[in-house]
Amino acid sequence: MDSNNQSMFTRIVYGTLSAIAIVYITTQIFSFLGIGFDVYGIYIMYIVALALMYGFLPQNVGRMFN
Repeated sequence: MDSNNQSMFTRIVYGTLSAIAIVYITTQIFSFLGIGFDVYGIYIMYIVALALMYGFLPQNVGRMFN
């Protein structure tokens, strides 16, 4: 295995921790500014989904479209 490739477990942990940090920080900032979750919630869920897909999807893909 290449030394540059991360293990699947490491990618899942990084994705999960980054999603938790993003949700916590943004909710704190927007609650300080008085903005409700209904305004920015869909964007936060989109970023969380991207972070989780980063963790679960494989890093190397096949040659299906080459």
